[in-house]
Amino acid sequence: MELLKDCGRAVAAGLLAAAVVAVVVPSLVFGLNAIALPAPPERLAAEIRTAFLSGALPERDVHEPDRRIGGLSWNDCLILMMAFDHGRPRIENAVSPMILAPRGGGTATGGDGACSILHDVVMKGAADRYEPRPYHRYVSGFAAPAALAVPALGVEGWRGLLRAANYAAILAILAILAAAPLRLARSSAQSPARRRRMSAGAVLFAMILVFGGVEFYAQGFGIGLADLVVYGLMAWLLFGEPLRMPRARFVAVTAFFFGWITAFEFWTGQIPLALAAGVGLLGLAVETEEDAGVLRSRIFDFVATGSLVVLGVLAFKVGAATLVFGPAVPAEFSRQLAVRVGDGGYGPFKLLLHLAGRADHVGQGSLILGLLNGALATAALFTGARMLVAARRLDPARRATALALAASLILLLVWHLVFRNHSTIHSEFMVRSFVWWNAAGWIVLMLGFETRRAPAQAPEPSPPPGREPLPKTRRS
Repeated sequence: MELLKDCGRAVAAGLLAAAVVAVVVPSLVFGLNAIALPAPPERLAAEIRTAFLSGALPERDVHEPDRRIGGLSWNDCLILMMAFDHGRPRIENAVSPMILAPRGGGTATGGDGACSILHDVVMKGAADRYEPRPYHRYVSGFAAPAALAVPALGVEGWRGLLRAANYAAILAILAILAAAPLRLARSSAQSPARRRRMSAGAVLFAMILVFGGVEFYAQGFGIGLADLVVYGLMAWLLFGEPLRMPRARFVAVTAFFFGWITAFEFWTGQIPLALAAGVGLLGLAVETEEDAGVLRSRIFDFVATGSLVVLGVLAFKVGAATLVFGPAVPAEFSRQLAVRVGDGGYGPFKLLLHLAGRADHVGQGSLILGLLNGALATAALFTGARMLVAARRLDPARRATALALAASLILLLVWHLVFRNHSTIHSEFMVRSFVWWNAAGWIVLMLGFETRRAPAQAPEPSPPPGREPLPKTRRS
């Protein structure tokens, strides 16, 4: 019964936060799109032409990791199409920016893909072969920043700025985590659990830095923005005492982060990464038995709020697009979602093969290194789990942390199984969400060794009724 009450309270709080964020965030995106789109046509075309001539944009889509152009050129070329002047009303550009597709049928994904279409239009003057179509699938918060930045900085300049911002964020968080032991040593609030949390954060961000594909993904016009929000969410959960702040503030901050993740998402894995890592980091915030008692309700708050905000933001986008473009929009969006979820042609084994085959994207460009990193992390996970299971007794704080880590990994797997179509055919970027799996493996092993070194003590017996415990005296 208490579990149902916690779920009900989490949903109620999440609904309220989602109702606000689902209106505010897309409205801000629409407003910025209305201001920034279209980009200055001559300047934009000149920068795109320069990028094609220099090789910064490929003539045909590239899906392999490339340190210079990333690994998702299709996304970048599609976003550049959105910045074009298609001669459409400003309100249409604001709500669902236009892409180019072959006249009379076909999509930007057909043939040689988005970069091929962009090359035809800019380099060959073949604009008459294509027509603008609204792109309803995303909130498209990435369109306006690209439209503002590319004419000023060029394609490579905008990529370089995104890459620098992502590395700066990761290194700054790692620097704070590295300084944590010294800070805790001077603090009266130090505790083994707090040191564990800082160590786990260092493991996570070191994994992101080395085996998170930052060198490829960070420069993507969509991924580079969404990842910055995810890192901000992780930093808040590491440093912000999420289990001890008022519930309303916790829900509001969670809603803020998920609202902007959804706004910048190109369905490239930030949402499942944020949900799974968030649950695990909440577990690592447990320091006392009181924290362990709060953890369950905070996990419900986090997952319910994050999920409802994602759904609310997308629902507002679909509703706005329906008002602007007509009643066919919901059916189109629902059809795309049904394909992502319900395609039975993509089973778990095929999903696993595709994700494993893209391990080079999270292995410094090496398939062997990526697979080895995943295998070692998985071995560490099962070794640590065995150590925790073998422990005769876990104190409430460690038990709560271990269960939250387990729940976070189950959540990640469930996401990919539910959206197996999307995770299979887009494994080149969905594989990156497993950076949390790899980090969590070493965190669980660390927790296992900690438990072995310092087994939990049996709780002191309660005094008999009517007898108070004697006060402790200080030794002279």
